[in-house]
Amino acid sequence: MGKHEDTEQQIQRIAEALVSFGAGDFAARAPRGDNGSSADKLAFVVNLTVEEFAARLQESERQLAALNESKQQLLERQSELETANRQLADAHERMRHMGKLAAIGEISAMLAHELNQPLTAILGYASLLIAPPADDQEVPARLLDDLRIIHDGAQQLKRVVQNLTRFSRSGQASMELTEPIAPLDAAHALFAANLKKLGIRWTLRAASALPAVRMDSALVQQVFINLLSNARDAVLELPEGQRGEIEVEITPDQAGGVRYLFRDNGPGVPDENRARIFEPFFTTKPDGQGTGLGLSLSRDIIRRLGGELRLGRWPRGACFVVRLGRAGAAARAPRTDR
Repeated sequence: MGKHEDTEQQIQRIAEALVSFGAGDFAARAPRGDNGSSADKLAFVVNLTVEEFAARLQESERQLAALNESKQQLLERQSELETANRQLADAHERMRHMGKLAAIGEISAMLAHELNQPLTAILGYASLLIAPPADDQEVPARLLDDLRIIHDGAQQLKRVVQNLTRFSRSGQASMELTEPIAPLDAAHALFAANLKKLGIRWTLRAASALPAVRMDSALVQQVFINLLSNARDAVLELPEGQRGEIEVEITPDQAGGVRYLFRDNGPGVPDENRARIFEPFFTTKPDGQGTGLGLSLSRDIIRRLGGELRLGRWPRGACFVVRLGRAGAAARAPRTDR
């Protein structure tokens, strides 16, 4: 009877060892009596099986850890490759843009050659009509203002072509200390009559004292002409009966220069176009109404002058921000509204 009880107890302990092993205790072992009994042989087989299983499980965990490490290395390598691909794509895009800008330089030289002669003729005849010889019949006073506008416009066109050609070829600018409002006044003068005719409201707000800025005034004026032209075209898309508005605000910049905000109440720039708005040859205008070069060239000009041109946020339309660096003392207080 005692031997039967010992066998039952040993089997019970073997069962307990198996339960412990099943619960994750890989050190659990069935007790043995080394007496050659059936229970002792069973304990031996159970322990051998547990040890083999534990060894295989440990090896599987080691292999899994190695696989996880390899997977992490592959993910890191994939990330590196994706970054390299993006950098390559960006470099390719920059090269493409550089090629386009090089083509623009060649086109600018051709335009200068083709336009200088007729512009010179227009300037010459306009000058003669404005101040005719004494023996000629005087031009009626009502036409003199129109002739002056033609003369000034032709001069501006000639400067724009010359500056674009010079800037595209050499990258050099004629930097002079300039009152910040001067290039904006000059640019607006070319649009004033047209804006009034179209019923577009023009508003200028400027701080009472602005720092003088070292800039190439003709090139900055060229940029402002482009921004005003875009704003005018934008507000012309408004529904009939809604008045177009263009507003420019000039304030001191936190870095010591000046900041120009060009705002309009047109349809604005869709989110899907914001990332591409400064790309060469990108335009949302109908065929024949836009080249897609204005904003790209304008940003390039401002960058070369040491400033920044970017697209801002404006809830009622589009907003473009121009920043130019400070140089010198404060300029005289400009007019605040017109």
